[in-house]
Amino acid sequence: RFKGPARGRPPRPTAHRSPACDRRGLRRQPLANPLRRRAKHRLLFDPEALLGLHPWLPPMPETTAGAPGAVPMLRTRALSTFASGHMDLFSRSTITEGEITHAVVTKLTCGTEAGVYRDLMEEPDLRPFIARLYDTQVVPVASGGEDKVTVSLEDVTAPCTAPCVMDIKLGTRTYLESETKQDTPRHDLLRKLLEFAPAEATDREREEGITKLRYMHLRDLNSTSASCGFRVDGIHLSQRRAMPPDAPDVPPNLRGLRTEAHVDEALRAFFEASSDGAGVRAAFLAKLVALRDAMQRSPWLARHECIATSLLLVFDGASAEAAVASVDVRWIDFTKVREVKEPLTHRAPWEPRTGSHEDGLFVGIDRLISKLEVQGPAPQD
Repeated sequence: RFKGPARGRPPRPTAHRSPACDRRGLRRQPLANPLRRRAKHRLLFDPEALLGLHPWLPPMPETTAGAPGAVPMLRTRALSTFASGHMDLFSRSTITEGEITHAVVTKLTCGTEAGVYRDLMEEPDLRPFIARLYDTQVVPVASGGEDKVTVSLEDVTAPCTAPCVMDIKLGTRTYLESETKQDTPRHDLLRKLLEFAPAEATDREREEGITKLRYMHLRDLNSTSASCGFRVDGIHLSQRRAMPPDAPDVPPNLRGLRTEAHVDEALRAFFEASSDGAGVRAAFLAKLVALRDAMQRSPWLARHECIATSLLLVFDGASAEAAVASVDVRWIDFTKVREVKEPLTHRAPWEPRTGSHEDGLFVGIDRLISKLEVQGPAPQD
């Protein structure tokens, strides 16, 4: 700020500036996203909240589940680390049912994902593997587009002192066939492509950009999605964990995991981050086998195309005993789930332009289970 004249210049006039103008006297532009408006309670959506990559915090403002017009009061300071996700979609809060307060993750999403969560809450086989849905709220969009929805989900890492999290993207493809019709070249996708596969971009694409279909196709081919049916999208290991002295390092560039050997290295780094790596691996194997059995029994899953869904693997790295006891697997990310007329196998190969909706979901889960079986057997009940 100017404290007085400097070098013969008068101080900047500020007394008569309109609140609607910035410091240069220019009128402030309204924000298209109402969630980013500065208000009495500012809402900041944070990416780490979905994965729970944070220590447990003191009690925060809360809301009552199901109360008319209730919107969770979200904390107003951002988190500094995350494994994967979009930066502006998530935040942590608490929500109250009767006399019980729950830690929740609030996600800004679409009506499709909110509907899938509601459906899965009614599926007895799959519900234990889904983050519990506490509340949904419609968020009108000021620009006149399709309204958004916030879903308040169970924070599965809230009991963890030192949460360790892995995000695994499932399926042999991560895009809907309807997305292949978007043929407008985009420079933002070109920049992403140049980060992990610069040799794939042609001279024309470097000038004009690339289409979403080509980007998604190259993204899958340059990862283990097409070959293994899954890829590792994110890893976060808490600095508070009881780390063994010989623990392997997490691969620095997860986008560079293009072979099964690279994936094996990432899985080993995640499991052996605990001082009881064998026990953690065996506990995850048992959970994944139970999840696959539940999915294969589900009539709901047989009639839904599940593109780009993920598995969230969580354990508490505070001690060896806590790590094994806290192992948890949740199925998340349902923005690209669509109901189909014909039942799916989730294992057959996808054939483009034929009306096929096969997603390779079970291909990825089968391969992940086989990798853990090679590394160690599941515990017996």
